[in-house]
Amino acid sequence: MSTTKLVLADSTQIELQGGATLGYMKAHYADKAAMVSDWDKITQENLKTVQIMTDGTVIGNYEDLLLESETSTLQPDGSVDTVWKIREKTDMEKLQEEITQIREGQDIQDGTIADLGETVSVLVEGGNE
Repeated sequence: MSTTKLVLADSTQIELQGGATLGYMKAHYADKAAMVSDWDKITQENLKTVQIMTDGTVIGNYEDLLLESETSTLQPDGSVDTVWKIREKTDMEKLQEEITQIREGQDIQDGTIADLGETVSVLVEGGNE
């Protein structure tokens, strides 16, 4: 039987059951703690670059993904079946992120300019005395 894995940017490997697509990745965990450990790794940073591998061969490379949902089912033996729904970000979501980065950069630049203005004022005032 083949082994399919989701490989996150930090090299975390999550073993998947059966065929996997971005919208449906099923994993089986021994217990809730094991599932939560993987869930904690599925961060925005770790979804920047993702691979899907089957039997050690990369079958998909993805960038800028987003965890859309997680659905877990607790089994009678305490194990957990989880379905991860991951998708590519829309162009609108990417544009919103870019705008946020530009605004943050502008805020830093505005603060630096204000500080420079105050420094120049102090120097000019000091030079006129």
